[in-house]
Amino acid sequence: MISKVNLVLSGVVYCLKGMTVSVKEKTGKYSIIERTEVINEEPKAISFKVSNELMPFYFEECS
Repeated sequence: MISKVNLVLSGVVYCLKGMTVSVKEKTGKYSIIERTEVINEEPKAISFKVSNELMPFYFEECS
């Protein structure tokens, strides 16, 4: 999936517009989204929850 918007809260960058993310788990009202970032040549996974109602506004499927 591709992010349509910048998701930043209190200085924490969850994802920026155009970043590739993946849905790790979908439960009830929320989806757990994950993206990978490389810091000091080591990959680091960043996971966060997004309301399923907001998913179509924040993310789009890759073609």
